[in-house]
Amino acid sequence: MQRRLMLCLGAAVLGLLPACAQAADAPASATAPGGAVSEVVVTANKREQSVLDVAGSVTAVNTRLMQDQGVHDLMGLAELTPGLSFFSRGSGAGSNQVILRGLTSGSQQTSPTVGFYVNDTALGFSIPVGGGSSILQPDLDPFDLDHIEILKGPQGTLYGASTLGGLIKYVTKAPDAHAFSGAAEIGAVAVDHGGEGTSERLALNLPLVDGKVGLRLSGFDRIDPGFIDNTRTGGHDVNRTNAYGGRAALGFYPTDDLSIVLSGMIQKADTRAFGAVTGDPVTLRPTAGDFTQQYFIDQAASTDYQLADAEVNWKFGGGYTLVSSTSASKVDLSLIFDFTNLLPPGFLGSTYTTGPQHLGYKKFAQEIRVVSPSGGALEWIAGLYYTKEDVATATSVSDYTANGGPGPIIPLLSLASTTAHYEEKAAFGNLTWNATETLAITGGVRLASNETNDRVLAAGALSGTALNAPNIQIGHQKEDVATYLVTANWRYAPDSSLYARAASGYRPGGPVEPPLVNPGNVVVPKQFNSDSVWNYEIGGHSAWADARLQADYSIFYVDWRDIQLPFLVNGFRVLSNGGGARSQGVEFDTRWRATEAMTLGLAGAYTDATLTSPAPLVFGNTGDRLPFVPRWSLSAHAEYEHPLTDDLILKLGAVYHYQSGVNSALSRADSSFAALKGFSTVDIRGGLVRGRYALDAYVRNLFDETAYISGGDTGGRSNLIPLQPRTVGVSLRATF
Repeated sequence: MQRRLMLCLGAAVLGLLPACAQAADAPASATAPGGAVSEVVVTANKREQSVLDVAGSVTAVNTRLMQDQGVHDLMGLAELTPGLSFFSRGSGAGSNQVILRGLTSGSQQTSPTVGFYVNDTALGFSIPVGGGSSILQPDLDPFDLDHIEILKGPQGTLYGASTLGGLIKYVTKAPDAHAFSGAAEIGAVAVDHGGEGTSERLALNLPLVDGKVGLRLSGFDRIDPGFIDNTRTGGHDVNRTNAYGGRAALGFYPTDDLSIVLSGMIQKADTRAFGAVTGDPVTLRPTAGDFTQQYFIDQAASTDYQLADAEVNWKFGGGYTLVSSTSASKVDLSLIFDFTNLLPPGFLGSTYTTGPQHLGYKKFAQEIRVVSPSGGALEWIAGLYYTKEDVATATSVSDYTANGGPGPIIPLLSLASTTAHYEEKAAFGNLTWNATETLAITGGVRLASNETNDRVLAAGALSGTALNAPNIQIGHQKEDVATYLVTANWRYAPDSSLYARAASGYRPGGPVEPPLVNPGNVVVPKQFNSDSVWNYEIGGHSAWADARLQADYSIFYVDWRDIQLPFLVNGFRVLSNGGGARSQGVEFDTRWRATEAMTLGLAGAYTDATLTSPAPLVFGNTGDRLPFVPRWSLSAHAEYEHPLTDDLILKLGAVYHYQSGVNSALSRADSSFAALKGFSTVDIRGGLVRGRYALDAYVRNLFDETAYISGGDTGGRSNLIPLQPRTVGVSLRATF
């Protein structure tokens, strides 16, 4: 496989060099004059400003660099961003739980602790019922993104609910009404122990009316190769995924003070089977060989993300800005599970038992805010927010025999469904007092009211009722919540600042979904309340040696109260509030422009996230580590860029990544507990740039490290998500 890729690479080089001879020159790097690392501009505070003016921990990720390294999803991004981790069932892009600052309650978490935005539009769900909002978090292909901002710590005042740990913000490239431009890219990839994949990407910017109307179109089709075999079905490379989608944005700029951008996006991912390895629950060794699983069926998954939004920016009154963001989004997740291991052998005469599941989520959101001019003694943002979310889920269970005819022996053993509606209304504002030319103090508040209604249906043998006489529960929950922010930012030098920050955040509460079978001697609560955090941190953004050496750093402490945790009723888990936790640690990111050609970097995070009170119903004790949170994550990188000739630039790079071990549950008393060991990887890359053309090659996991990054025990066996084996890729890109 890799030999074929190297042949492709050689052919591409031979074809590239003559074709590029007439291409226009492009900048060799994005560094500032004099070789300093460029200053970063972000929108974390809902206005464009230097990261030096942001009193918080913000990482701006260069998406072009991600692609050079062969990274196109959140799992890869976690390797490049210390402090970012995830829980995955191996079900493909767009269905993973993302974790920042260690805030997670594990695989049973039902609503997210990390928010997601696309520009000014929320693309994520806070509704606390249905079971999908914690994993339905968008995993956008980075090709047509300008950059990705990772905001660490709660963002409750400006971004609202379900941002306890932080926020991931995708910033797209806006349509340009002045000039035609575009980019095209093709790529190929091969994975050791597995198959091959391809990618095609295209973006076009079209000025329809000079200076007044612009249209931007982009699309991609990517095949991520599989590398796991199902020894029971005989399938090879079953975890192959096809991800594809596109975006269209139409920009109207009637005056210099008014812009209207209408956009629509769709992204889908079809995974043939979960990327899980079946292992021994004690030794965690594969039961049938490396990169194998044993299921009666391929546990397939499919996600479909759709987003339409309209954003209006109007500057008025000498520098004030009115912003309106209106959006509608829709996400569908379809899964099929092999439930055989969860039931007694030969249950009702069957050989195996399957359970298809569908989760459908819809969201409408409207935000309108006014932003004051920058630079005055007082700066402020004030706004109103409204959202409504609807969910409809359905799960069924059927029994089959291995060779018992065309259909199941029991077509519908059990049926469960949930329909729910969530509404949130909020008013928010931040006020900054520029006390001196270098000291800024900010206070913020958000007042929110949210309400959830649901209807839960369960029927069939597993719920103790007939299919035509389902158990139905109607639930309701309503509450008012306030979140706060206080910061101080001191720009003690032109290119350096120090800050202190205290901020709160929350997740909405909701009705309790009943267990399938409820014994009469157990009292199940009707609702659970919101949980909340207070985050305290100090940090800074500093530069030395004429800004050739830069560092971002923070020390944080997070107090998490009334955690939404499941407890067991007749073997089934339902949500309640219980216990507390704290997460404390250090984060840092350094960059050194060692020479005109060489940049070095070292980034890391230490996160100590543990329970501060017992949670006996989920086997948790004081001091237990929160699941899937590594204590240490480190990355070191080196980038070298040097002109070989007047019009040919050589680029080289390497990344070392280390992550310490994680636990899949709070304690060993939990049957799903697995202690996953730490691991380290090395990635390398190289490229040639001539004018508008670029040829890149990379090797991820160079030494083919074998490790498990997620998973746990289910039904007496381990389902472990492996680190992707050594992966070799090549891409050819043209801009015009």
